[in-house]
Amino acid sequence: MAVSRYICILVVAVIVCLTQSNAFRIPTSCRQMSYSRTLHMSDAERPEGALVDKALDSALDFLQDGEADGEEEEADEFDMFDIFDESPDIDTPHDLIKSLEEKDAQFAATRGVLSADVHKKELADLIKKWQMHEGDVGSAEVQIAIADWKIKYLTTHLLNNKGDKSALRGLQAYVVRRRKFMTYLHDRNPEKAELMMKELGIRWRQPGKIWNKDTKYAAYKNTKSKWEKLRRIAKEEAKAAKIAKAERMAKREADMNA
Repeated sequence: MAVSRYICILVVAVIVCLTQSNAFRIPTSCRQMSYSRTLHMSDAERPEGALVDKALDSALDFLQDGEADGEEEEADEFDMFDIFDESPDIDTPHDLIKSLEEKDAQFAATRGVLSADVHKKELADLIKKWQMHEGDVGSAEVQIAIADWKIKYLTTHLLNNKGDKSALRGLQAYVVRRRKFMTYLHDRNPEKAELMMKELGIRWRQPGKIWNKDTKYAAYKNTKSKWEKLRRIAKEEAKAAKIAKAERMAKREADMNA
C-alpha cells in the first residue's frame, strides 16, 4: 500500500513539473485563436491550473480508494479459503483402497520368508543369548557374537563370490575386531571367554603364546577323517566285491554238480 502512495505522489510531482515547464501549453495557432478568451480568464480558470487541480483530485481519489481497498483486505483476509468451498466434491474410492490393501496383504503372506528377515532373527536371538542384561548390545560378549556371526556369513558369501574384494576387506576387519574383544574378555573373565570359544567354535590364542596344534586345527574337522573315510569305504567295497565273487563261484559249482 505504501508503494502505491509513493507512485501516486511521484506521478503528481511529474505532472506539476511538466505543467510548470509549459509542457501542456496550447500551440501558437490555437493560442492566437483563443487569445481574446484567455484575456478574460482568471489564474484559477487557466488550463494549467485546471490540469493541476484535476491531477491532484485524481491522485487523492486514488489514495482514498487504496485506503478503502486496504481496509477491505484486512477485514476479509480469510476470503482466500473460499476456494475450498467452491472445489468439486470427490468421492473417496473406499472399495478400491480396500482391494489394494487385500492384495498387499496377500502378497506379503505368499511371498515366503526373506533371507534378510531370517538373518535379522538369527542375529537378534544371538544377541539375546549372550547379552548381560536386557537391552545390552555393547558388551564384549555381544560384540564377539555379532562379529562371529558376520564372519561366518561373509565366509559363506566369499565362497560363492571370490571376486568381491569389499566383502573380503569387511571379513578381515571383523576378524580383527573379534580378536580384540576376545583378548579383552579373556583378561577379565577367562571362563566366559572359554565358554564362547567352545560354543561358537572360535579359534583364538592369547597374545604372546604359541599355537597349540589341537586348538589351531580344532575347527577343521575333515582334515584327517576325510582320508580315513575314503579308505574305509574302499575296504568295504573290496570286501563286498569279494563276498559277491565267492557267492557266484558257489552258485556255479552247484549248477555244475546238478
